[in-house]
Amino acid sequence: MPGIFQLYEFVKAPRGPYAFDFWVHPVLISSVLGLFAVELRPDIGEPDLRMVNEAERLVSFMQAHPDKLLDKVYEHYRGFDANLEWLASRDVPENLKKDELPPYLMVRDIVVIRDENMQTLRSCFYISPQWDKEHAIYLELRGIKLEYCEC
Repeated sequence: MPGIFQLYEFVKAPRGPYAFDFWVHPVLISSVLGLFAVELRPDIGEPDLRMVNEAERLVSFMQAHPDKLLDKVYEHYRGFDANLEWLASRDVPENLKKDELPPYLMVRDIVVIRDENMQTLRSCFYISPQWDKEHAIYLELRGIKLEYCEC
């Protein structure tokens, strides 16, 4: 059975202000949080099939367990409840329901990084919410559990 992605479909993105090269898939992945881009970031060289397979693992999880990703993002948002002035300064309403979060998510990426030794892969869901653009939300998949991380 063919995978979701083919390696040749990933296109090298313009580097712009970034200090690294990365490749993106031209098709965005739909989720309860909105559309996610898929990025492959090898520290050296070009992406490989292991990276594609890892991206597919995250997409499959996201599609099979949509509420788990939504719950973690909502948990992050709820962590700002005590600071209503901060939410207001970011033009984010208080007391949003889970299904009201997507308009306040600025960036949504599935990211796979391969280290410079070409051995270790790290991957995460990267979400930049309007209420915390400076730090963003990084979620790592461990088994079938999502945990905050520093991807």
